[in-house]
Amino acid sequence: MDAETRVAVVGINGTLGAPVIKSLTKTSFELTLLTRDKNKTQQFVESTFPSSERIHITEVDYTSNSSLVSALTGQHSVVILISRTVADPHIKVIDAAIEAGVEQIIPSCFGLDTRIPSIRANPALEQKLRMEDHVLHRAEDKSKKWSYAMIHTAVFLEWSLTAGVFINMKGGGDAPTMVFDDGDSKFALSSFNDIGTAIVNVIRKRHSPEVRDKVLLMSSVHTTQNDLLAYAKGFRPEKTWPTIRIDSADALRKSREALARGDRTPPAMSGFLVRAYSADGNGWFPKLDNDVLGVSLKDETFLKDALRDALQA
Repeated sequence: MDAETRVAVVGINGTLGAPVIKSLTKTSFELTLLTRDKNKTQQFVESTFPSSERIHITEVDYTSNSSLVSALTGQHSVVILISRTVADPHIKVIDAAIEAGVEQIIPSCFGLDTRIPSIRANPALEQKLRMEDHVLHRAEDKSKKWSYAMIHTAVFLEWSLTAGVFINMKGGGDAPTMVFDDGDSKFALSSFNDIGTAIVNVIRKRHSPEVRDKVLLMSSVHTTQNDLLAYAKGFRPEKTWPTIRIDSADALRKSREALARGDRTPPAMSGFLVRAYSADGNGWFPKLDNDVLGVSLKDETFLKDALRDALQA
C-alpha cells in the first residue's frame, strides 16, 4: 500500500523539514518536494538523503494557484511544514490541494493545542490561527472529498534543548537558565522521530475515522524545568547551572503592555507563552492520541539520553 501512496511535502527548509522527510523515506511512499528553488533543493536531497530514489522535486510558484494545483494533482496527501508565522502561503497551498483533489491535508499545526482559549489569545499565534481557522472553514463543506489531520506536538524536544527554551546549555552549564515561577510546571516535548512517525501513520490511516478531520495530540515525554536542571547537573556536576527566576504574571503583563504599544514581535509576545507553559498549565496534554499516531510516552531515561546528546553536540 505504501508504494501506491503519493505524498507531497511543502516547506522543507524549516525545523521539521529534514526530520520529517527522513521518516517518510523509511516508507515506500512516492515523495514530491515542492520548492521555489529546484537546484537548491536537489543539493539538499543529495547531501542529506543520498540513497533515496523515491524523492521527486517540483519547482512551484507559491503565488500562483495554477502552479500549485498542477504540482499537487495526483497526490494522496500533502504535508505542510511552512512556518507558522505566515498564513498566506499555507492558505494558498490548502486551497490548491483541495482544487487538485488531494485526499488528505496535514497542515502545519505542530505545537500547542490552539483550541485552548488562553493559547488562542496569544497574538504571536495570530497567523497560525488564521491558517487553522481557514482549514476548518473549508471543511464545513458537506460535499467535500478531502480530510484534514491536525497534529499538535507541544514543543519540539531537540529544538528546545539547542534553543535553550527550558534549559540554557550554552557553555555546558555556565549560562543562566530562565526558570518560570517555581520551575515545577509540567510541560510536554515531542521528538523529531516521533513527529515523523506520527505523520507517517496519519498518512497510512488517511481513510480511517481515527484521523479524518481530527485534531490529534501527541507527546514523547513530560518533564519540568527543575527536572531538566537536575538531570543536567548530574551530567555536569562541576558546572554551576545558574538560574534566573521569571514571574510568569510579570512576563504576561509586559507582553500585554508591548501589545498595547503595537509591538507584536515574538520576543515581545513571549510572555503569553511563558504564562501558558507555567501558571496556566497548558504546556502539556492531559489526554493523548499517541496510540492512534503509533508513538509512546517515554520515561525519564529517554529524556536524559536526549539531554546528554545535546550537551555533547
